Order: sequence, then structure tokens, then C-alpha cells
Amino acid sequence: MWQHNRGRWDLNEARIAEETYATFVHDDRTVAAYKINGYERVSDPGPKATKIALIGEPLTSADPLYDLLVDQPAIHRGRNAINYVADPESEGSSESVAGHRAFLLTWNPDNWDWADYHECVLTTQEGHTVDGRWSTGSRRTGIRRGDRVFLLRQGTRGRGLIGSGEAVDFADPSGVHDEIIYTGAHWDNNGATANYVDVLWDRLVEPDDMLPTDQLQKEFPTQTWTPKASGTEIKPDVVADLQARWSEHVGHTRPPGGGQRRLVDAARRKSIEDAAQNWLMEHYRDEGWVVRDTRYDGPYDAVATKGRQTLYLEAKGTQSHGDAVFLTRGEVEHARRHRGNCVIGIWSGMRFTSGGIVDQEAGEVLIMPFDPDTGTLTALQYRWDLGDSDVV
Repeated sequence: MWQHNRGRWDLNEARIAEETYATFVHDDRTVAAYKINGYERVSDPGPKATKIALIGEPLTSADPLYDLLVDQPAIHRGRNAINYVADPESEGSSESVAGHRAFLLTWNPDNWDWADYHECVLTTQEGHTVDGRWSTGSRRTGIRRGDRVFLLRQGTRGRGLIGSGEAVDFADPSGVHDEIIYTGAHWDNNGATANYVDVLWDRLVEPDDMLPTDQLQKEFPTQTWTPKASGTEIKPDVVADLQARWSEHVGHTRPPGGGQRRLVDAARRKSIEDAAQNWLMEHYRDEGWVVRDTRYDGPYDAVATKGRQTLYLEAKGTQSHGDAVFLTRGEVEHARRHRGNCVIGIWSGMRFTSGGIVDQEAGEVLIMPFDPDTGTLTALQYRWDLGDSDVV
């Protein structure tokens, strides 16, 4: 069936890059479902000379989406034989396991100069987030609060992943799971409009430290790494491994500069943070959870899953008594959006041995639900936008 029906179709290439599955319909019911791995252009006797044929493989009954896609009433709008519809959600999909979907946002420095990019890199290296908005290309729907976004640099100055963040809605931060893409003046000031999503960038790296496109293509060949436009959804079976790969990559990028004292302090601080996180992750693994490390690229340190349960883990290590710990804006906002699914582990009274390593026997540990509004949050830093202030 696949070979006879995979093409020739008059399809939009940008839309294909956003699609994960194809279904075939007969008598208003879906009779087969296939996973899309790509597409190719094939000759056609019509006026366009070529059309598109899909490349893919059939879903089996073992796939968690099979029963949701096959032998179901067809969703069909209008007279066109081709319709684009949202993917169904299942207990085994990437949405339920990892919490959210993920998307590629693209940036071509040849077309738009991010003037303070270097300062934003330093901000995220220090554990803070950077507010922004980004074009979603032709995508008008499908991105929701909490979805992960990855920034893909394109153009003539090098191609690869250069940042990651979380989709948010600055205008309505209290909403949950509704559409958050909006329209605004086009970013190149051409008088047109563009589609945007608000983003909290939690990690940006220097161009020399990006994860190259050719490496991504080699490690994740089923994903399109040369999208025609911003807003392409990352395939569900790629999301978890990509996030782990990105976290590993940014963990090896260069730290911000500074004097010898600052480097020593930074190294000790990192040792404390790593020891606290390793302890917390190991605790949940011992309890039978599957734990994935996300410490370098997200507003939480790890994700723990067991069956249908998902917990977001936040680890804090301190040499103090642990009565108070420092939180980033991203950590607080994520915990507020996921109340009841966040846990914080605090290792207080940490000490170093004479050999300069963390003493595993020193201090006390505490694991508790992470709800930042049950305690007292104190603002320690503000960002001031000058706006139209007069300069004297």
C-alpha cells in the first residue's frame, strides 16, 4: 500500500518538514498509518514536471500511536485530497514522557544581527535566562507553554545548534496549554507581519561552540536539519536524545572568562552543583525511576519517569545550613507551571576533603516538593530597560 500511495503529491516542502505521520483514508476511515522519514522529488507528467513522494515506514500495532491513528474516523476539511492535522497524543508519546514537544527556530545572521548576542551568552552561562521572542515562520499553531525550542543557526557563517529555551507567553503567564503564537510587525521592518512565540532562552553558546549541522545529521538522520523556515517540529523519537546530546555538548563549552581566583571559585561551585545533582539523580534511580540529565540546557536539572509519572528534579548544593537557596527565574517559572510535578533536593553543609574533592559523608540532604510560592522569594537582581529615557 505504501509504495502505491506515497507519491506523487503536490505537497508544501515546509509543511512536510513539520509532519511526523501520514495516514491513508478510505470510506471516511483511516486504513493505514506511516511514520514519515523524509521525502524525495519524482518525475511527473503534469505541468510541474516533478512532485513529492514520501519516504517512510508503516506503524505496527506495537507503536503507542497505532490505535489512535488506524481505523479511526477521518479528519477531513474541504475538497483537497491532502489535509494537515495535529498529531494525536498518547501515553507513550514524547509529550507524556518528556513533558512537552520541541521545535527548531532558525536564525540567519546574514539577515538579522543579534546585537547583544555575546552578552546574552554570558547571561545564560551564569545561570540566568534571557527574554526574547522569535519568528515561527509560517507556523501559526502547535507551540504551547513549556515546549522546548532549539535555535538553529543558518547562513554563510556556520550552521548548527546554538541555543535552547522554553516557549512561554509573557502576555498571559498564568495560562496553560493554549496556543501562544501571535502576530506582530515583521522582524526585518518590511511593513509586513510575522508569527512569533515568546521564549526564555536558558542556554546560548558562542558560534565557535555550536553543535554543527553535519554532526546532527549524522547522529539524528531522521530529522531534517536544513528546514526551509523557522517553527519546524522535532520528531518525537528524536527529542529526548537530542536534549541529552545538547546538554552533554554545552557542558563541555568554555566557561566565562575571569581571573585565577574566579576560576578556582567557579570550579569549586561546579563541583558542589554536580555532586548535589548526581546524588539526587542516583536517589531516584535507586527508587526505580528512569532519570535523564538535563542540567546544562533547561530550567530543571533532570527528568525522572516511572510508568505514566513524570517528575522534574531540581538539585541544590550549598556549604551553608541550607535554610535558603538561590533560584533562577527560569527555575521558578517552570515550577509554577508544573505544580505537583517538581521536586527539589538540597544537600547542605557540603565540605571539601584535603584533596579538593567533595566529601560524600559531610552535610545533610533533604528532598521535598518544589513549590517556590510556599516560602519567601526575594528579588536579588533587576533588569532595567531604558526604553525612551532621555540621555543627559
